[in-house]
Amino acid sequence: MFSAIPHTKKAQLTNPEMRAILLYRLGRDVFTKSTQCPRCKSAILDRTGRHALICKAGPVNATTRHNYIRNEIFEICQEVGAPASKEKTLGRLVGPRNDTNDGVMDEDSADRPADVMIDNWLIGEAVLVDVSVCDAHMHQSVSPADFKAVSTFNIAANRKIDKYKNRVRALGHHFLPFVVGSLGGFCPDATKVLSFLAAKWELKFNTPATHAMALLRRRISLALQKSQASQIIDRGHLAGILA
Repeated sequence: MFSAIPHTKKAQLTNPEMRAILLYRLGRDVFTKSTQCPRCKSAILDRTGRHALICKAGPVNATTRHNYIRNEIFEICQEVGAPASKEKTLGRLVGPRNDTNDGVMDEDSADRPADVMIDNWLIGEAVLVDVSVCDAHMHQSVSPADFKAVSTFNIAANRKIDKYKNRVRALGHHFLPFVVGSLGGFCPDATKVLSFLAAKWELKFNTPATHAMALLRRRISLALQKSQASQIIDRGHLAGILA
């Protein structure tokens, strides 16, 4: 996860960030005790840090984590010369949210399936990439064999696909969920996006495809872990319980 050389100074982990995220990844307590969350003040800030990563209150929150990943994908697109736009407004997706409805769009929308819109995914067609982070501890009580069958990646990705794919396709675009696990890992559709960008990286920087793919995966992973460490540290400092 942390073997890649950071590509920019902003992507480097500080010592406190490294400590926080290593404790989380090892399943150790990131806080010395559980207490009320100092940000949302409505939930328990558990010792494991799970609430810290899903809390939506305060300046460093679950949305911040989402945006770190979205921004990294967009920056990679810019670096490899893939025309892309961030938070593209396409109007409103209307109609039943199921896999048989084609749907249309009009103005004024709460539906935003395009965290990053990459042009020329296929000839003349764009792909809408929707970022999501799934809780790696969702099935912590399930046996390893059952966990593979009930993949949190598949659950999160299928939820996005059911909601958006056919309605977006009716507009002439493609839709891919970009699901990342809180402990790392990517859903198959996220890997498709990274493979597309890795191919462009290979052409532009004359880097072997396998090396380019590894680099891009590490960049996304590092952005994720840096954000999560910030979420843990922010709440730990406020509550005075940082391990």
